[in-house]
Amino acid sequence: MFKERGIYYEDGYDLEVTAYKRINEPVWDAYILHYEVNDFYKKVEEMKLGEYIDNHGIMVYSFSNDIDDGEARIIFEKWLKKNRIV
Repeated sequence: MFKERGIYYEDGYDLEVTAYKRINEPVWDAYILHYEVNDFYKKVEEMKLGEYIDNHGIMVYSFSNDIDDGEARIIFEKWLKKNRIV
């Protein structure tokens, strides 16, 4: 299983998602991990912005395998802004 992180450090925020690559599919799923329960996790949970997956956390979005780290960070930032988290 491959794993990557999406990090947002701007305007005083310190937010992170962890993405796991699906087996045999060119797709990554971004999660807010269940063991990192903090204000960010609670807000996403209250707003019902994702699906809780046992032993992982809240899956908030998916993205294609053919993007680079910079594009993945932009997707995370856009998701945060679209949902008015930042």
